[in-house]
Amino acid sequence: MSDYLRKMAITGMIIRYDSALLKDLQQSLQRIGNNVNQIAIRVNQSGILYKEDFVELQERYEEIWRSLKSIQSVLRCQKQLPTS
Repeated sequence: MSDYLRKMAITGMIIRYDSALLKDLQQSLQRIGNNVNQIAIRVNQSGILYKEDFVELQERYEEIWRSLKSIQSVLRCQKQLPTS
């Protein structure tokens, strides 16, 4: 919060964001974390990493990447908007 207030005081730039985007990202990170934990337990027990597990992790990674790109896009648009 202090970094944000300092930035506003110096530049006068206001950054608005949709908290739903950040909630989506948080949920995506929680899902991939859960998947990684489940896969790690299974690999430790069996010593085998299944292709399906790897594909699942790739899909979750892409989901997070899409969320980050969406947030970045929104921030770029916000940066270009004039402040009054």
